[in-house]
Amino acid sequence: MALDFAITDNAQGATNVPVVKMTIDHTGFVGIGTDSPDANLHVVGAGSGDHLILEGTLGSAATSAPNMVLFRNGDDAAADIDDNDLIGQIVF
Repeated sequence: MALDFAITDNAQGATNVPVVKMTIDHTGFVGIGTDSPDANLHVVGAGSGDHLILEGTLGSAATSAPNMVLFRNGDDAAADIDDNDLIGQIVF
């Protein structure tokens, strides 16, 4: 069983048939643009445009860019994540 989030076209004359845009499947995987996600977060987009946007809104434009930080899932609780768990990061 899955939880699907569907939208309809709100344009005048549209058929308004719901189209699934996001799914949470029975394992807890979330799919955006796919109804059969293969990971915790699975994003599928058509074309060559932006598929994922991370936006920081705190501080000045020069210092508010978000960082993407990747950690391994060790035995430590999330509060105990340290440099030994750090896989890598992208700093913008």
